[in-house]
Amino acid sequence: MITGPAGVGKSALVQYAIDGGPGFRIVRIVGVESEMVFEYAAVHQLVLQLLDCVEGLPEPQRAALDGVLGKAQHDALDPFLVGLAVLSLVAEAARAQSVLVLVDDAQWLDDESAMALSFVGRRLGAERVASLVTMRETPVDRVRFEGIRRIELGGLSIPEAHELLAAAAVRPVDEIVANDIVATTDGNPLALVELPSALTVEQLRGTAPLPDPLPIGERLSGLFTARVRALDAGARTVLLLASAERLGDPRLLRRAADAVGHLPWDEAVEKAESSGLVTFTPTVEFRHPLVRSAVYYSATPSDRRRAHAALAEALDAETDADRRAWHLGAAAAGPDEQVARALEASAERARQRGGSSAAAVYLWRAAELTPDPGRASERLLEAARAELVAGHWPQARELLDRARASGLGAEHDADAAWTEALIHIVAGNVREPAALLAGALPRIGASDTETAARACVAAGAVALAGGHLVEQPTLRRIGAGTLTVIDRCDIGDPVANLLTGIASRLIGEHGAMSTLGKAVTSAARDQARLQSVAGRHVHVVYFDTLRALRTVRAFFRPLRVP
Repeated sequence: MITGPAGVGKSALVQYAIDGGPGFRIVRIVGVESEMVFEYAAVHQLVLQLLDCVEGLPEPQRAALDGVLGKAQHDALDPFLVGLAVLSLVAEAARAQSVLVLVDDAQWLDDESAMALSFVGRRLGAERVASLVTMRETPVDRVRFEGIRRIELGGLSIPEAHELLAAAAVRPVDEIVANDIVATTDGNPLALVELPSALTVEQLRGTAPLPDPLPIGERLSGLFTARVRALDAGARTVLLLASAERLGDPRLLRRAADAVGHLPWDEAVEKAESSGLVTFTPTVEFRHPLVRSAVYYSATPSDRRRAHAALAEALDAETDADRRAWHLGAAAAGPDEQVARALEASAERARQRGGSSAAAVYLWRAAELTPDPGRASERLLEAARAELVAGHWPQARELLDRARASGLGAEHDADAAWTEALIHIVAGNVREPAALLAGALPRIGASDTETAARACVAAGAVALAGGHLVEQPTLRRIGAGTLTVIDRCDIGDPVANLLTGIASRLIGEHGAMSTLGKAVTSAARDQARLQSVAGRHVHVVYFDTLRALRTVRAFFRPLRVP
């Protein structure tokens, strides 16, 4: 007997047994949920396939099987006699040819057939008969094949899961995305095969955020959806709230349930737990990660939005600002600048904590909800920089291209140029970003202090770190352009001193190394001012640029300043 969750590969092993058993007479029985109320429905399937062997049985056993087939009237069949008749029937068939009895989806067998088949399985000995039974987990273990050897299947190992995912996907899957899919599916083979078709090309490449929870294919979803829809409205609401909030805090869910409306919490939780899909104590846990996906996507989009809105209302705007913003974003049915600003604020907090990937996801959703196309493209540009800092340069490239395609204004040309330059750096290219930044510096407006500081710091870092890979004319253009920007824009000290020292070295001025050394020392002593000059971005871009350079440190020589 092979047991395991839906999609784990039980039916595939049955087919493997069929393909690998030439010379066997195959007798296949499939459990059907709607036939569970009929006595001996599954035995009826077996007998119909072995009718040619019935005549060789003793008369009492033939009579019992005639009752199963409906050929004779009976008040109550003797279960023991039916079990003996089935055992004799398969043994009779095995006289002429080895028999393989396959019972698939045994969780849906009627009780009488389950008893008869268990009886047969325990008594097979010298007969040339093999039996293989598969059973899925059910809320109530109705079928018990005592005495039958069991093999419990789990998910694939991580390497095997990656191999199957790569084979199932038509296009290459980003490594980080593949890791998320394997972890979420817990190595479930059917989910790994179906998920690539449920995701967009951008999501598979990692250039668009993955939905949370991940969607699952129709075959797997249908196996759980029927159990969800069999529950009453209260239990379904509780399950939906649990699937929409991954942290599994039952107190939060109870507050959200109150926000939805009058809901008998204890009764709804009891019914939800009785489904076998979820437990609520001490934290909310779904029996399998795929159950969460099935519950979430079995609800209508409007119901999902209402669930997120209720969760946002249940969260404190001060202590849970980021989770609240995310739920507000998921609850939005269209553009909403207020929610977009809340998500942007969450992105900034994530970036300050070092969570650049999370910042990118917040900014991506903020851009989707931004009514003004120009502002949306600016947020996409910020998302590109966040992905870049996280080390995901292909995603950063995709977001930058989207920002430009969405109508990024000319005032952001230099901003986009230094972002593109950093993408090239992380990708292992130094000549092109130096040329990009050299060309971008003259286009910076006098009032654009933040962009000026960003571009000059990035250009200086690229020029110093690139060494002999950057041509001298390009180095001189960067130096001259930096000095021009410092004169035109009010960057302020100590950043201006630092940039002046870098520019002086690049254009080959006498005493440049001494000037640069003093500027670096001054900047290091005045971190507070460095962070405040020209807004929050200067400090960020200075260290983000160096972090980007460190990701390819094997390519660049170390930056040494006397």
